[in-house]
Amino acid sequence: MERGSPPRPELWFRVGVIGNRWDKLGLAGPARTRGPEDGGPEGLERTRALETALERVTRDLLTQVAARLGAVAGDEAAGYQPGGGATLAVVSGLAEGADRVAARAGLSAGYQLWAVFPFDPERYADDFDERWSGPSWSRPGAQAEFRDLCQQASATLTMDGVPGRYDAYQALGRAVLDHSDLLVAVWDGDRSRGPGGTANLLLDARRQEVPIVRIDPAQPEQPWLEDLRQDDEGRGDGLSRLWRRLDDLVRPPEQAGLVDPAAWNGRTAFFAETAASGRLGVAYRTMRDFLLGLHAPIAAVLAPTATVWWRLLPKLGRRRRPLDYAAAGVAAWTERYGPTLGRIPGLDTRVIGRLGPIHGWLDQLATHYADLHRSTFTIIFSLAWIASVAAVLALIAHLRHWPTATAFAMIELGVLGLIFALTIWGNRSRHHRKWVDYRHLAEQIRHLAFLWPLGGAAGFARMPLRPSVDDPRVAWTGWYYRAVVRQLGFAVDRVDAAHLEACRATLRDREIPDQRRYHDDGAAAFRHLHHVVHLRTEWLFFAALVVSVAHLLGGAELVAGWFGAEATRADRAELVSAWLTVVSVFLPARAAALHGWAGHADFHAAALRSAAIEMHLEEQERVLDTLGTVTSGTLLDAGLAAARAMEGELGAWRATSLSRPLVRP
Repeated sequence: MERGSPPRPELWFRVGVIGNRWDKLGLAGPARTRGPEDGGPEGLERTRALETALERVTRDLLTQVAARLGAVAGDEAAGYQPGGGATLAVVSGLAEGADRVAARAGLSAGYQLWAVFPFDPERYADDFDERWSGPSWSRPGAQAEFRDLCQQASATLTMDGVPGRYDAYQALGRAVLDHSDLLVAVWDGDRSRGPGGTANLLLDARRQEVPIVRIDPAQPEQPWLEDLRQDDEGRGDGLSRLWRRLDDLVRPPEQAGLVDPAAWNGRTAFFAETAASGRLGVAYRTMRDFLLGLHAPIAAVLAPTATVWWRLLPKLGRRRRPLDYAAAGVAAWTERYGPTLGRIPGLDTRVIGRLGPIHGWLDQLATHYADLHRSTFTIIFSLAWIASVAAVLALIAHLRHWPTATAFAMIELGVLGLIFALTIWGNRSRHHRKWVDYRHLAEQIRHLAFLWPLGGAAGFARMPLRPSVDDPRVAWTGWYYRAVVRQLGFAVDRVDAAHLEACRATLRDREIPDQRRYHDDGAAAFRHLHHVVHLRTEWLFFAALVVSVAHLLGGAELVAGWFGAEATRADRAELVSAWLTVVSVFLPARAAALHGWAGHADFHAAALRSAAIEMHLEEQERVLDTLGTVTSGTLLDAGLAAARAMEGELGAWRATSLSRPLVRP
């Protein structure tokens, strides 16, 4: 990881395998279950012949995938860490049949083996009783083969399934699927015999839009990329469309043809970032804090905003020192997640060490560009009313032949020029787009703090089969998020009661309460800002109305009669009339500028969004509090529901924010 710039991901890719055991593979006839004719040496010989064919086809497939990914890893323009190559893994449950065939094929093709067990591996080994007869149809030497593959595994994960239960293998299947970027299914097309079976896992994979390579045991030499839109499910195309699909998954969007290559490239801009320093970006916060401090109605109406700029000047004089963004991220995550994840030895170190630096960069950069963008439009709206008043003063001075007419005109021209310059600078610097991209990605990475240990990291990283242009998963942020998820590996080596309690506490006692407080405080602040601005603009418009009515009713002559001699009353009335005109322009112009600033900041909609997500998260708290027996499945479902609620609010914020670029008032 480069210390002075955001971390580039490594190219990792995981191929999961699911499929039938020998009780359904290599049958003597069209029957769906084995019979006496499948026993003995002849039946074993048929399985060995099928095994050889399956292993050859799977190895060829994996070799082609490795070559394709190796080319991507070697392409510096693809954005991965240079010189790192591709780290490839086969994820297998190591059951007899398809699981082990793919495991051996992967090892021979240079892949790592990641093994997933439904429950304790010693108890799991009892499934393989080495009796070549029903109901297990386990081949002789199966247990030795299992132990040999376990020793060759680079990583193992033991799930919390209960031996003998109807759903004992469901957690294994979900774990394999969550750690699969491509799924190889050796399947006879028959329905599953229970949760966690091949057919059920394929349904889940289709819902998640995981690319599936199908291998029919009856015709193993003809694998194909499944496409249920076609009558033959894609058999006729074979693997021809797989390579484009792989490019969509691992290549950056402009290389994969998903976005216009000539468009602005946020990915290269992100990798070129450095820790920000400077004096800009404080105007918005200063204005916001000033308005948040106004509680009495009289203060909300009369407190002069000119004091904001006096508060701002000292801040502009202090140069902000750049932070170590990675270290800041680790420190923040250690404080937030360390107390709960630390209950499992090594889990906090792994989660915080892998994700904290990435989130630190994204979070700090998002904050920096948010401040720049918001401060830019704060200054622009503050200048807008000055230009209006200067224009009126220039006109009055010209009509009265004052020598200051040119000065007022120059002020107007200078202010308008500054507004144009700020708008062009902000748009060309992409402050707005960088803020939205970095914040969206930072929040997604933060959700991994509880999704990864739960085994749900891939839930929001899937690439849609038919993406829309505005789908964030197609953008560079989706590419980066998928790359981060792929390189995570297993969070732990065993999912047990202690691990589940640590995950539950992270979600229930840290993440959700912190987010509820954040959104509750945010909703209150946004409501207050909206109220203050609304009250202030109403009174400014009312004051403008009073001034205009007074002007029409001869207020200038009345005021002029109070001061000076009779001979100078006409001149004084003309002067008062001029100033009343200026005030009648200033008041609505200031109100309009303040209202435009608040509208661009979107306080009202932000308050509604924060209040809505706070209620959704409260509901998720109740769900977690009423969980019965906590299993990896029930807790993962709760975690995904909480993440979906937060992702929903994040998507709404992103869509709204992108619709409000920097514009001239």
